[in-house]
Amino acid sequence: MLLAAPSTVAPLAIRAEDSAVGGDVLRMMLDTDTLLFGCIALALLAMVTVSRVAVKRRKSRRVRREAQAQTQAIHEFLENLRESPGTARQGVWHYDFVTGAQRSSDELKALFGGETAANDPALDFARFARENEAASKPYEARFAINGVEGAQRCFVLRACNLPGAGGTNHRALAIVREIEPPAACD
Repeated sequence: MLLAAPSTVAPLAIRAEDSAVGGDVLRMMLDTDTLLFGCIALALLAMVTVSRVAVKRRKSRRVRREAQAQTQAIHEFLENLRESPGTARQGVWHYDFVTGAQRSSDELKALFGGETAANDPALDFARFARENEAASKPYEARFAINGVEGAQRCFVLRACNLPGAGGTNHRALAIVREIEPPAACD
């Protein structure tokens, strides 16, 4: 391997004819429609990109507003639940969509006369919850049952679905209240 002495290496020099060739290529590009079409294509690409970003931002804002409204409705429902302690005329019911497990407060059991009343088809809260499983805001139902004395008793069930970690509804939480007069069920 031969190495040249540092003093023998000549600096690179640009020749005049090389720069003329580069200038001709540039002039040729400017003189053709290629540059114009390239600029138009880039402008169209930029416009499409900007419009896609604008659409995604609008969708994101809409989803965020819906999520905030849903969260606010659930917070209001839970606040009402906290503020209204269980009484003999109301109780709390919980349903797990995944396992199908149901829990009732002691007040709710007393309201319907114990565990045996839970077998009444008119009190199929789980069916009602499953029908509204996709609901993102609180929902309610009115229903009537015949009491022990044969008199009609009217109830309102107000429920909300609580989403799990994946965003799907995993639980339903409800307040069941007896309301009067019984004509309020209609």
